[in-house]
Amino acid sequence: MFSDGPIGQHMNAECNHRIANSLQMVASMISMESMQLNDDRARRSLEMAGLRIQAIAGVHRRLYSTPLGEDSLDLADYLMSLIGELRPLCLPSLNSGKLVTDLSPMAVRPEIGTSLGLIAAEAIVNACKYAYSDGRCGDVVVQIRRNDLGTGTMSIADTGRGLSADNGPSKSGFGSRVIDLAADRIGATLRYEDNRPGTRLIVDFAVKSCTRVPIFSVPE
Repeated sequence: MFSDGPIGQHMNAECNHRIANSLQMVASMISMESMQLNDDRARRSLEMAGLRIQAIAGVHRRLYSTPLGEDSLDLADYLMSLIGELRPLCLPSLNSGKLVTDLSPMAVRPEIGTSLGLIAAEAIVNACKYAYSDGRCGDVVVQIRRNDLGTGTMSIADTGRGLSADNGPSKSGFGSRVIDLAADRIGATLRYEDNRPGTRLIVDFAVKSCTRVPIFSVPE
């Protein structure tokens, strides 16, 4: 991320602290906003979003200090820990289905790992919420692979109802905006495919890309 040596290590640690603190700040802002809503459904949706982001912040705080180093983390371990945090939230909606992982070890910069974690959290919760809402049983499968030329691919797939105009999250909704913002931050591309049945979100990203800005900028 930055140069080696004591100064570079200090800057790396400071960057990682800012990532975790930024996530925690966003979760706190969402929590405060939810308390001002009179609509129970809207308030619950914001509370769940805050809990998901708070889970990511907690996982990040633990993982950026692992032996792999302050300037990188193992994306597979990171996502495995995150999915562990999300299981209690998601499993009741899968009607005896499972959250399944197929994760190849991959060292990435903390900014990339955190952004992919945000995308994964929203996509997993959306799949659990919408894919099997008609009562059918099914799994949600999370995969990551490293490709040639320093690129990686993450996918989140279900075998549920599939997306339609009246079934699934709105593209202008909070979750979709979080996914788009996190993808834009690391220059990742997003696409949705028909999983026959169900839906698959595919995220292509450059493993070594990095920015030095805070994870979110609060609009004026």
